[in-house]
This record gives sequence, structure tokens and C-alpha cells, in this order.
Amino acid sequence: MKTRDSLRSHVDEQPGEYAHQIIGKFSGISLEQMQRSASLLQRRDRKYVCDSVQSEHLFRSLESVDIKVLDINGRREFTYYSTYFDTPNFLSYHDAATNRRRRFKVRHRHYVNSGEHFLELKTKGGRSQGIKDRYLLSEDDVEAMKRFASEGFLDLPHVLMWLVSELCERHIYSSVDQAREVVRALHPVSRTEYVRSTFVTSENERVTFDRSLQLVRLQGEREECIRGSCLVPLTIVETKTLGKLSEVDRILWRQGIRPISISKYALSIAYGYGLPANKWTRALKTVTSVAR
Repeated sequence: MKTRDSLRSHVDEQPGEYAHQIIGKFSGISLEQMQRSASLLQRRDRKYVCDSVQSEHLFRSLESVDIKVLDINGRREFTYYSTYFDTPNFLSYHDAATNRRRRFKVRHRHYVNSGEHFLELKTKGGRSQGIKDRYLLSEDDVEAMKRFASEGFLDLPHVLMWLVSELCERHIYSSVDQAREVVRALHPVSRTEYVRSTFVTSENERVTFDRSLQLVRLQGEREECIRGSCLVPLTIVETKTLGKLSEVDRILWRQGIRPISISKYALSIAYGYGLPANKWTRALKTVTSVAR
């Protein structure tokens, strides 16, 4: 079993050399500019899985597109750690697997390179449109999370209040008591680690490239790299638009690459806990066939 630090350094060292070289050719866009032009917290997502050859072809095709890459102090590749919370019977996982009309997912996301920590709530409403709400965690919150090892963190009054109010406002639950009961049952179940590059098109659409995905199962105070080293040598491409196909979607389609139902959280649970993959069966087979 790998230690947490070794897992993190392993993730940081894995991005393909072709990505480093090609990403450097694009014009940069600052975080502030991107947030003004393409925040897209309410959006339509399409996801694709590419091998190294397909990824390189896509990157090179983007050189002819009016597109910019997120650049923060000269850095264009960023490490993300996401800790996911679910109930003991995996309510969030099963609701997503069965396409429950109204559902939610809670995670703590650490943007390693900027040092920011957010508690994020992702919900699906009546029209299947995804909405993400974020709560910026203070230094005291982060220290509390470390003390609790994430267990019990959501019971902190201000954190609990935020989650409950958002779940009710998004009409996931109709009563405060019901929402509070569910939130109090949440505990950390898995973590994903990966390296991301983010692009913004001239039409203010966002595209992310996630590489070097690592899946980590959380068992109480133990952290287990799922089934050994489970490093996934694939790129997960996600386009985020207000609905229509973006130029990046069209490039992928011309390559014969079609959208796939994939969720990093779902992969970590189906793969790590042996739960039925349901709509993610194709993605799970693709990932596990190449995981190492």
C-alpha cells in the first residue's frame, strides 16, 4: 500500500511529455479572465476518454482553433485532489447510477497549486441540468478537516448549515430535517487525484483535460490505492457548454470519439468497492483494461 505522499508525487510526475510540449504553444488566459468569461457553474457536460495517440491528435487539432489555456503564474497543468462523501449505503452513488431525477454529490476539492480548498455540492435538477455550488473553506476549516480526518467535518455547524440550505434551495430535499439527516450520514469514501489543463474557447466554452488519474479508497483512517497502483494512462476530456456542441466536441466526433458516461467518483466506488457499475460499465471496462 502506498503512502499518501507517495501517491501525490506519483500523480504529479505522470503527465505525458507531448502534453507539456503542445500546451505551451497556446495563448494563455488568467484565472480572473476565465471566471469572467466562462464560469459555467450551470452547464451541459460531455465527457470523452482518449488514449495517448488520440489525445495528441486532439491537442494538435486545437492549434487551429481560437482557444486559450488557463495560465497561472506560468503554470498550465494543475494537480487536483477530490475527497468524496457518501452515506454508508452509497446513496449518492446509487442515485446517480439509476439516474434519479434529483440527486447530489458532495466533495472536498483541494486545488493543490493555488492552495485553495472548497466544499462543493453538485446537483442535478428536474431538467437534468447540472449545477455546482462552492463554499470556500477557511484555514480553520482545513485544519478542522485534518483533525477529523474528514470524518465528522460536515457536522461543523456552519458547514452543515450551508449544505442543508443548498440541498433545500436546489429542491433535492423538501424539508430541512430530511436534508440534515442525510448530511449527517455522509462520510469520506474515496479520493481521486489527477492533473488538469483547462482551455477556454472564443465562445466562452470550457474544455478540461484530466491525466494521470489515481483512484484512492478511504477506509476509516486508512488510504488504499485501489487494487494496487491503479494509475489510469488515459485522458478524460470534458467539454462544458450551455448546451450546443462546441468546436472541440466536433473535432472529437470527427475522430470517431463519442461521449461516454464516466464519473471519476463512480469509477472509484465501482472499482474500489465492487458495486454494480450500471451506466458506467463501458467506462469501467475501458479504464480497468489499461490501469496499472
